[in-house]
Amino acid sequence: MTLRPEAAVLCSMDPRRLAAVRDWDWLIATARVHGVLPRLERLVRSTNGATPVAVRRELHARARESAARNLRLAGELLRIVDAFAERGIRVLAYKGPTLAVLAYGDLGLRAFRDLDIVVDPADVAAGRTLLEQLGYHTGPLDPPPSRRNAFLALGSEYPYFRDDGDIVELHWRLLPPYFAMRLPFDELWARRAAIPLGRRTVPTLSREDLALALCAHGAQHHWDRLAWIADIARLLHPDAGVDWHTASERAHRLGGTRMLGLAVRLATALFGIEPPIPCRPLIADRRVIALAAAVVAPLFRRPPTVEVDLRRRLFHLRAHERLRDRIAYLRYFLTIPNAADWAVVPLPRVLAPLYYLVRPVRLSAKYAIQLVRTLRGFNDRGR
Repeated sequence: MTLRPEAAVLCSMDPRRLAAVRDWDWLIATARVHGVLPRLERLVRSTNGATPVAVRRELHARARESAARNLRLAGELLRIVDAFAERGIRVLAYKGPTLAVLAYGDLGLRAFRDLDIVVDPADVAAGRTLLEQLGYHTGPLDPPPSRRNAFLALGSEYPYFRDDGDIVELHWRLLPPYFAMRLPFDELWARRAAIPLGRRTVPTLSREDLALALCAHGAQHHWDRLAWIADIARLLHPDAGVDWHTASERAHRLGGTRMLGLAVRLATALFGIEPPIPCRPLIADRRVIALAAAVVAPLFRRPPTVEVDLRRRLFHLRAHERLRDRIAYLRYFLTIPNAADWAVVPLPRVLAPLYYLVRPVRLSAKYAIQLVRTLRGFNDRGR
């Protein structure tokens, strides 16, 4: 695999590669959008002045901003977890501060901009009320009260916002219900771990559940952020304490061995990590190899995006190994209304069945526009 010198620095974090860097602006901008800028700053700082002064200053300033935000959000996470515990609501921290500590051993080495918490589906209403009491408000796509029961059955998270820019995502599933590797909350809670945060400990996912959740999350988002692959690479280190034999068995039971194999293959290919023995057969699968190639090819050519285009939908289908999971994915994607449908066409409850007509019409319009843009791009490149 051949990477431009700047991309090779971000993957290897090898100080010897810094001498080959020619485009420092690209390196800093890419490190920032891919969430690995704090690690780049630590690398540059360790080289004792071997990089341009302006680069060191910019990296230091941005890394300080990131560290200050992480520290503030870690304190906010403790406040939220305490508030939930006081009301008897079981809550697990997910990603964010706990992942930074578990995978990197340093709160400042993993950039994050929001907090993720997971609760039992039965506690979602109480969790929503509590977050509002803590100063958060819903976003523009929050479903109306008449649709909340449907959204609870079909969705996986509610985003909450605060005027200072903080975001908390309240999950009752780690993934949408149409994705494989579904881990029920009761199982997550029974296997939970405690991660030290400051002078406290915070309940979070077990290491094996975390690894699987990150594998599925990365597949859901086409692995288009290098930081997500770096997280898997860190968890592959023996000192991370992940039992990969248990994780592999659990992935097989949940229909996620291809997602697990993809994550491990990306981490080993880009970061040079030795794959654990239980995962070696998975990364040799030809379909996993093809999926990994589809991730790596555009990884540094375009910024990460939340847009779910047709190519990403096809990627999702290929990432699922079981026929029943692919059928479930297609059924939900093509026929089940969601918050975007409800927002585009608000209908009274008596007319709710019409949303099953609204959805295919909206999808047709959305993807027709994407197809036209793609064809125009081909035409422009051919001139």
